[in-house]
Amino acid sequence: MRNSVGSLAVAMVTMTGIALSPAIATADPDTPVPAPNSETASRTAILPVFAQEGIKVRTGKPGELLTITLPDDAPLLPAEWGPDGEATYHSADTDFTVTPLVDGGEYFTIVKKNPSDSFDYNLRLGLPAGTHWVRHGTTLLIESDGAGPDQPALLVGMFASPRVTTVKGTDIPLTVQLDPNGDAVLSARSPELVNTPVEIGFSYHPVDISP
Repeated sequence: MRNSVGSLAVAMVTMTGIALSPAIATADPDTPVPAPNSETASRTAILPVFAQEGIKVRTGKPGELLTITLPDDAPLLPAEWGPDGEATYHSADTDFTVTPLVDGGEYFTIVKKNPSDSFDYNLRLGLPAGTHWVRHGTTLLIESDGAGPDQPALLVGMFASPRVTTVKGTDIPLTVQLDPNGDAVLSARSPELVNTPVEIGFSYHPVDISP
């Protein structure tokens, strides 16, 4: 299921609002494999040994990083390093794999192993100063704060819509909730979810601000 990113819709700011265009295609990360006892940086993405320290990825604002903290309702083991600089954090019921992308973003794969008919995964999203969220369906955009007509809000990053797939290849509808504090909840309920493993995949991409 997760071997490539696939075509994604990249949000672009236009004169009339947000337009979506398929601008990011499949790409294989070309980062070195990290040592098991150290952190690794792919472009400007930082994958820690311990997931609770947060995964840091760049935004389109120079020097400003977004922090993504994986669900902590169950203890996660230290990172297991894989090819292409990826890190996998295991728990009893769920595996979380983070794969660096060539644009400085990350592809997140959540593998649900327990045969329940529902799931709720809570990710903590720490925004850098001077930015805010904009939600478009299940796509989350990060914009810089505007400062009047001469300095409008600019798109600096985005999370593409997640996809849920069972081991039988069935796609499951998913709900994304986001509160003002940056807690994002990915949830779904379906009898098909008992067909494990179930894979939830989504990606983050920085969007560089044009000079």
